[in-house]
Amino acid sequence: MEAYDAGLEILQGNDNALAQHTSQNNIAQRLPPQTKQTAKKSQESNPLIAQTIATLEQKYLASKKAWVVTFSGGKDSTCVLQLVYEMLFSLPSHLRRPTFAIASNTLVEAPHIDKFLRAVIDSINAHAKAHNIPFEVIIVEPSLKDNFWVNLIGKGYPSPTRTFRWCTERLKINPAKAQVAKITQKFGSCILLLGSRKSESTNRKKSIEKRILNEDGYSQHHDFPDTLTYSPIAEWDTDSVWGYLLSHKPLWDKDHSELFTRHNFEFFKISA
Repeated sequence: MEAYDAGLEILQGNDNALAQHTSQNNIAQRLPPQTKQTAKKSQESNPLIAQTIATLEQKYLASKKAWVVTFSGGKDSTCVLQLVYEMLFSLPSHLRRPTFAIASNTLVEAPHIDKFLRAVIDSINAHAKAHNIPFEVIIVEPSLKDNFWVNLIGKGYPSPTRTFRWCTERLKINPAKAQVAKITQKFGSCILLLGSRKSESTNRKKSIEKRILNEDGYSQHHDFPDTLTYSPIAEWDTDSVWGYLLSHKPLWDKDHSELFTRHNFEFFKISA
């Protein structure tokens, strides 16, 4: 555990100063006026949101590791990304450090999904650059040898099934692993922030609880060396996720209306 704990160094200063900086009211005061008002109402109606935001900032300030959000464009990873980004935005510039999100472009997504995701990423990166926030969403792609069509047509692999998902590692995990390796090579180690939630399924709950290493909620990920993982919304249910996204307009220009429409469409399509 020494290799992982080495990056978890508490900021210099007394505990009272850190507690004052990370208090829930202080966090809300540092956001833009419109976001501040919305955040205050949402936190009053759902204390879980306020607790999560305060915990995120406390962990961020107590660590020197690089933070990396795994971003798919879905509701859960969008929720985590927005929580982290708003936390970064609220901090004084001298407390910020380079923070990233990784989005996997599998090269087999439907064109409208690819267009939507790229629009969101461009909007986030543009806002970060304009406001000098050290945050970047990095798009990663599979190598030629891992390309879906190279393996399906060129190598004769069968179409992926639920029991033979050969594409997941090649299209998503390997490209993300390569990018994380670059980040850890530069910054020493990192913490991956996941959108996993216990309420998704019984298996997901068992998986999250099984991997937790300590009382701080960090886990190891066997696919990513020199990293710890953390799931900030592990205790959230689906209503809490949507409640946050629909009541919190993101700081960047692209709002969540299209995300909600897509999920709503899929829900009714499945239910029909």
